[in-house]
Amino acid sequence: MAGLLRRLDRTFKGNRLAILGMVVTIVIVLLAVLAPAIVSFDDVTRPVVREKFQPPSTEHIFGTDNLGRDVFNQLLWGSRTSLMIGLAGSLFSAVFGTALGVIAGYGNRKLDLAVSYVIDLLMSFPLLLLALLIVAMIGPSNLNIVIAVGIAGLPRYARLMRALVMQLRSTEFVTAARSLGSGTLRVVLKHILPNAFAPILVLLTLGLASVIIVEASLSFLGLGPPPPSPTWGRLIAEGQPYLRNAWWISVFPGIAILTTVISLNLFGDGLRDILDPRTKNSISARKGE
Repeated sequence: MAGLLRRLDRTFKGNRLAILGMVVTIVIVLLAVLAPAIVSFDDVTRPVVREKFQPPSTEHIFGTDNLGRDVFNQLLWGSRTSLMIGLAGSLFSAVFGTALGVIAGYGNRKLDLAVSYVIDLLMSFPLLLLALLIVAMIGPSNLNIVIAVGIAGLPRYARLMRALVMQLRSTEFVTAARSLGSGTLRVVLKHILPNAFAPILVLLTLGLASVIIVEASLSFLGLGPPPPSPTWGRLIAEGQPYLRNAWWISVFPGIAILTTVISLNLFGDGLRDILDPRTKNSISARKGE
């Protein structure tokens, strides 16, 4: 264990916060994956009225809600929803945003202008507001929320990828590949995308935290995944009327969201320090001083 921690410390350039973020993120993911083995879905959603509003105790470590359901068990199953939607929505944004960025950066000027116009139009809306508008139009469901948050987050990947492609297309290795007869698709797949992978991965990690916040906000507003599946945002909304006497119903889901988002951001910052050449150089310069 000590050897593993030393290797992680060297990998993350001594960034202990990044290591902490990675460890906490792994724990949250493991709890979400193992939730069905810890408690059944029927036990999570079954009301036990005689146990309602029980404060945190050894029997119910996070207390119970207004229907007597265990808050900790609901958090476990809610983590599955948040992480699933967050990861699927982020991958949706990354794949389609990367494709649009490549088209804009490597295509002709007309394509660049058309794609850039769409990107700028989507960027003019705040992430939550755009996702809210899309869900309101197509209806709340797991798939629709993935589509909504995916479209809302897409412009950030497209803009980053466009800038990377325009930078890479003028490099010597891309020019050499084109002079040797490589087609556009081969150049993009073999030379441009591998060199743009690291910044996209960092943005994916950081963007996952934003998507989780958007999904929780939609659930809080009643536009999240439909019941009976528990979600962190809906748990906060359901506990809001009882904040004065049963604070734990809303506070613990809020802490779960906060912990997950901070952990992902710390982990993403650590990845950026490792993968971004400019950050590497600045770190080396500081050490040299």
